[in-house]
Amino acid sequence: MIKLVDSLVTDDIRGQFMGVGSLPDDDIHAQIRYIRRLRVPYWFQLPSHPEEDMIRQFAYLIPDYESEGPCILRLDPSTYRETVENTEPLLPDQQHARALHMLMESYYYDVFKTQQTAPATMMFSIRGIDGSDMVSEDMFVFFTTLMQRIAIGQVAHLQPHCKRILLCQDDPAIGLTVDIANKRQLRRLSLRRIMQTTDSIYPREVVPVYHYCDDWRCLRQDSWFALWQSQLKIVHMDLITYPPKIDQTQADALMDFLQRGGGLALGVLPRTDTMYHGAVLDELYTRLTTVFSAFLESGVDTALVAERSMISTQCGIPRISSLLAREIHESSNQYPDVLERVASHMR
Repeated sequence: MIKLVDSLVTDDIRGQFMGVGSLPDDDIHAQIRYIRRLRVPYWFQLPSHPEEDMIRQFAYLIPDYESEGPCILRLDPSTYRETVENTEPLLPDQQHARALHMLMESYYYDVFKTQQTAPATMMFSIRGIDGSDMVSEDMFVFFTTLMQRIAIGQVAHLQPHCKRILLCQDDPAIGLTVDIANKRQLRRLSLRRIMQTTDSIYPREVVPVYHYCDDWRCLRQDSWFALWQSQLKIVHMDLITYPPKIDQTQADALMDFLQRGGGLALGVLPRTDTMYHGAVLDELYTRLTTVFSAFLESGVDTALVAERSMISTQCGIPRISSLLAREIHESSNQYPDVLERVASHMR
């Protein structure tokens, strides 16, 4: 194994499972029991509960937000001003974040992963009263401030119960936001500025994690790769829909990112039952082998990838069966061994 210093993926979490959010709606108490047994427990959502929608569970904290029905915001100037000028921490209540509160009851974690939606995706997903999107420079400032206050609120809530906090920003709509901004010639909403501003949200007390579930290979502005040349973080990648077939320029940027201490959450476990052809560990071995072969063909050092990686699903798994969701979690103590076996075969 390559031994590197200052890695975000430390020895105790290398190869471990990183959950990315949504679980099938079954018995929340049963889910909490198997989540607590993970090496990296995490705040999960049950999206069949409307209050736990990835937009609504944070947006409801805005006074002018319509909590029922579609994501509509009737924002008046006073609400805008109060939000961007106020530094008071915010935290979703138990109705909107049940697991976040329940997991902290009478418990302490060495490592815990939490998450929140990034400002670009909040801005894109919420509509004005006329149904139009809210993509603008002023609204990006608004949602950045809102999510920054929520990040601070999460840290204050979690620190008494957690030695180390991983904070993931979910940002599936950043590419769509940048496309709109480019068409409207909103120069202050370039990909580079959005990413750098999003990075500023992470409190210094957390390990930064970022989840972009679209084509991660295309998240670039000219020769600047948003994932590999912004703040060091653990980057979640869907490697099933978007395999690591990249050119040498991006391969070099990725290698530099890993060498400087960045990490990867390899999204190699499918998110639907029909995509599994056997037991979870067998599926993991097969998928990792395919992914590592693609990394190798692209000129990426697979030993370095293995040294700096965790294991994940493609995205959240709300549509997977409860039985398979449990197997994914309960077999995760063997994931590091599977990762090491695949990596050793590539040497």
